[in-house]
Amino acid sequence: MDSVPYKFCEEVIGLLNMKKDDCAEIAKQLTGLWKSAAERYAENLRRFEMKIWKNTEDNWFCRLDRTRDMNDDIKLPDSIAELLAIDRRFVRIANVTIDRDGSRYPGGSIIAMSKDDLIKKLIPFLNALTVHPAQCSYDPSDYHEHRCAYLDIFQRYVAFRTLYLIHHGPESEDYLAAQVKNNLFLSYIEIKGWLDWPNSDRVEDLVVEFMRRPKVKVRIQGNLMVTTKTIEAVFKLWHESGKSIDLGWARGPTEEELLSLPLPKGVKRTEERENGLLLTTFIVHLSLMDCVPYKFCEEVIGSLDMTKFDWEDDVKELTGLWRIAAEKYAENLCILEIAVWKDQGKWQCNFERNWEMPEDMKLPKSMGELHAMDRRFIRIGEVMFGRNADRPINGTVITISNKELVEKLIPFLNAQCFSSCPHSYRLQGSPEYQHEDREIFQRYVNFSSLYITYYGQHTEDYLVAQTKNNTRLSRLVLGEAVHWPHSEKVEDFLIDFLRKPANIPLYVSTRPGSLMVTMRTVKDVYKRWCETGETSFLFANSNITEEELLSLTVPAGVTRQISRENLHMTFVIVNSPLMDCVPYKFCEDVIGSLDMTKSDWEDDAKELTGLWRIAAEKYAENLCILEIAVWKDQGKWQCNFQAHWETPEDMKLPKSIGELLAMDRRFIRIKKVIAGRDADRPLSGKVFAISKNDLVEKLIPFLNAQCLSSCAHYYTLQGSPESRDEDLKVFLRYGNFDHLYITYYGQHSEDYLLAQAKNNTRLGQLELIGAMPHSEKVEDFLIDLLRRPTHLQLFINARPGSLMVTIRTVEDVLKRWCETGETRFIYANSNVTEEELLALTVPEGVSRT
Repeated sequence: MDSVPYKFCEEVIGLLNMKKDDCAEIAKQLTGLWKSAAERYAENLRRFEMKIWKNTEDNWFCRLDRTRDMNDDIKLPDSIAELLAIDRRFVRIANVTIDRDGSRYPGGSIIAMSKDDLIKKLIPFLNALTVHPAQCSYDPSDYHEHRCAYLDIFQRYVAFRTLYLIHHGPESEDYLAAQVKNNLFLSYIEIKGWLDWPNSDRVEDLVVEFMRRPKVKVRIQGNLMVTTKTIEAVFKLWHESGKSIDLGWARGPTEEELLSLPLPKGVKRTEERENGLLLTTFIVHLSLMDCVPYKFCEEVIGSLDMTKFDWEDDVKELTGLWRIAAEKYAENLCILEIAVWKDQGKWQCNFERNWEMPEDMKLPKSMGELHAMDRRFIRIGEVMFGRNADRPINGTVITISNKELVEKLIPFLNAQCFSSCPHSYRLQGSPEYQHEDREIFQRYVNFSSLYITYYGQHTEDYLVAQTKNNTRLSRLVLGEAVHWPHSEKVEDFLIDFLRKPANIPLYVSTRPGSLMVTMRTVKDVYKRWCETGETSFLFANSNITEEELLSLTVPAGVTRQISRENLHMTFVIVNSPLMDCVPYKFCEDVIGSLDMTKSDWEDDAKELTGLWRIAAEKYAENLCILEIAVWKDQGKWQCNFQAHWETPEDMKLPKSIGELLAMDRRFIRIKKVIAGRDADRPLSGKVFAISKNDLVEKLIPFLNAQCLSSCAHYYTLQGSPESRDEDLKVFLRYGNFDHLYITYYGQHSEDYLLAQAKNNTRLGQLELIGAMPHSEKVEDFLIDLLRRPTHLQLFINARPGSLMVTIRTVEDVLKRWCETGETRFIYANSNVTEEELLALTVPEGVSRT
């Protein structure tokens, strides 16, 4: 248990959402990093109670009070800035009360704020804590306009865990409806007050609709009557779904009416006369390994990037869903080697088996067959751009168009490559078409390993483009007995390349008298190693003498070992703590991969030492989180960069594409991208014009490389239909966003959706908004999308009468679940009836509740 990273321990402790005393008690029973994480959590925990109100002068206020388990010596924040500056790992909001006047209570800290601060700062702060959502009590002012203001703001924001609601007219019912519909965190509703709640079908239907969720509770107090209609609906829901139902009320059916409810076959009833509540419990016994979803097993197996032979022995040790996933992976895995070259002006493509693949594995014979293969089981082992005369051709050679190469094959390669996949660049032929072809490859394909043969100036251009833009590059080989010219320009490039914090091995296998490593390069690498601990591996011809190597200054704490065989010299750090023995690059990669903000690191950096502390402080100091908007205005592309609210206000923002690309990409995160001008989004920062060429060749590839895993993309292009159609072509081929929000503006929106769903391998959540028409074509597309082997969440917030889910879609999802165990989440309007659902065929081995 102590071998897992400290960050993992801290995240687990935080997710348990314990109170201070509970965590302190558990810490006594833990050891190592787990004990440290629990003690730190208990020591730093801040649990607040929050009250929000508005006075008659339209001023907004927020009041913070300590909970009982919070130390009295911890200072309460006095401003929004102080509240936002608190380390959020240790902040919990126990409850939020929409109050009449929070200043009437003694103690606490009262923060005055504008409506803009409430919407743009406080509410996003609450939203960021949705892993630990608060409870909400709604008891606002008697002023009708104040009630409307509260409901208008909180109906659109904030996912509360529990909701205590008093009736103040139709607005309260609208608010309840919005929370039931949109708040996925809501698990407890208490309808309060002894007057005014109407006994209406609408409120009754909302209660039943909410009870369809798993693990929810409803308490109904006051005058609202729970009828037998509600009880029957809830009881039927319980029987059909097997979900535990918890519904309590003050006024409802009599005991006789409750006991008269018919019991389905196989259900036994225990009668307990306690508020008329009937309780039935089902217990299912499952092994721990089989409790995780099949999709999780499949994702873990696939992410290991192992071959069929690697799994032969391992599969035998697995059980249940894990064994099924591993056997399926081993059986279906296809490792391809791909070559692309030009012959008489036409692009040729060749697919071959990797040597580890069975000979009876069927190879694709066209781009269509390649794209039709299940991508979960495809791996690209090697890619060669250019025809190698020494490499015999096996398999089928197909001709592809330039468009197919750019729009289909290269995006496919980017998504399916092994992490160790090498890329050879050896284009043959006349200089004329070599110059034209290199434009295609300079902007695309992030290979981990790169082998480049020298064929003139365009080869240097290609090398510069790859090393500048390729964030995955981990191995570079120049040469294979070809003349790379030695010059200060090339050496300057190599020195700059070796300064990249990527620990990239560099092999220079060139002819004698050509490119070589000089003492200037060695001194620069050595200086960087002394300062940061970063290592660089060079294998190359050299004109360095033994005297020059021995003249290198040895810093304190370092010993030098010399081997006369091939003049091998080793520098060793002595008496170093274990944590400082890992390479600096490893420290920096770990720190960066945590996707934490500057405030997250303020305390953590102080507890680190050596290279870990340097990396953390460097990350915290330089981190820049951006929100980007791109739109068209009067035929010209406009771009705007805004600092995300977690980015320090004094952080300098780029004012041009050039400044953006010049920033250190290790410290840039893109949180949100809006394609189109959102009128509700106020602009801050500089708006500047960019050319279409800069948009396509610079900005969009940059976004693809830098997006956070949770980066959302809002597609809301404005303007005339003519300009939208033209603009759409820019975005059709680009943008691998995890979350995609598309507003319907006509046929081009469907085209964009189709292109994204076809090419975007990262898509995890899709939300369709507006009046997208319902048709068999669109439904066929959604069915095909839901068949993809990804855990996709689909939200259709369409207008009534437009796009909806039919029984045909449900049948297809059910069939796929029965075959693969893959689940799908769909939130949409539907015309599916209860009879249609009950008519679905249940396969053998599956029971329905």
